[in-house]
Amino acid sequence: MLRWRSLISRSVGLATVQLIILGLVCHSNGIRAQAQQLPANQASAGWLSWIASIDFEQPSVIYPDTTGSTSCALEVRMEDKRIGTFFPPSSTQTGNPTTQVAYFNVARVLKKEEVVRKATPHTLRSRAISEFKHLLNDHCQNSPARLQNRKLILDLMEKSPNALAGAFNEKKLDDTVAIDDSATRSVLFNYLRASQPMPRADKIVAYKEHYRDQLAIARELSIALTLDVVLGQWDRYSGGNFTVQLRNNNNVKEFGVYFTDNGGATITSQSAAKKSATHFERYDRSAIATLASLQQFLEGKLETFLGFVDRSLFLQTLGITAAEGKGLSANIGILNQAVATNRQKYGDANVFLPE
Repeated sequence: MLRWRSLISRSVGLATVQLIILGLVCHSNGIRAQAQQLPANQASAGWLSWIASIDFEQPSVIYPDTTGSTSCALEVRMEDKRIGTFFPPSSTQTGNPTTQVAYFNVARVLKKEEVVRKATPHTLRSRAISEFKHLLNDHCQNSPARLQNRKLILDLMEKSPNALAGAFNEKKLDDTVAIDDSATRSVLFNYLRASQPMPRADKIVAYKEHYRDQLAIARELSIALTLDVVLGQWDRYSGGNFTVQLRNNNNVKEFGVYFTDNGGATITSQSAAKKSATHFERYDRSAIATLASLQQFLEGKLETFLGFVDRSLFLQTLGITAAEGKGLSANIGILNQAVATNRQKYGDANVFLPE
């Protein structure tokens, strides 16, 4: 049954809970959670618990089609409803499963995971692989990038016909829209220009007859762009990847930042981080402080972080390698330098968003 929302309603009534869920262990029926700890809000905790409970080899889970413009991802449905998308490894680094998981997990560290699409490590098993392979025989041939990714996936299937590791992403939330017109984006980005007036909680911005106070949308965008820096995003502005969700919140039409396509990133790329850092000059103070502590932990200057003492275990929980951990630390350093430069140029009162 599609019942993760009911799982949420029965969970503890805390804004943030400790979820023991990440790190997937293979078994004959699909995936099982291995004990790890990262903070998770109730929506994230419920979704991860629900995904961990599904036997992806059962007949009620179907794989009807591939999806993606440059990647070759696999659509996943259950009880005739789309529940998400599986992203295998990518040879072109678009649709990169590692960074999609890392975006969600680092957002969890910042306690702001609602600004990105949920994603968790997942391994396809024999039945799913067989169906995916059958689809690849007729799909993913409409562009050079997809052909390249198709070849990689088929090669991986040949080497390992019973296990294909990647990422499972939630179904994009309803009424998710891309903002590609420069005029609308400029309005939002101006809130993060330190030379412009500070966004205010008592002033409203509208988009497609949905509304949000300036400060709330500015904070969400700043945190999402902060993730772009530390995770080496290079594909945010190519078209269709700068997204928000239009929603009805207690009969109030509002919109919020919701970055759904986070696979065009390379955590080890400092050049991508440096470029992403130029797009904004205002920051959430708590997010910057948390990432500074994370960098100290990764560099051995801080003994514990979020209860972790083992850096290798923490990186495994984030879903990244040791080399990517070094890239993450270096990218946080790039972010810290950008913050320091803007603080010196504009002053703290113009750089940090009001709490």
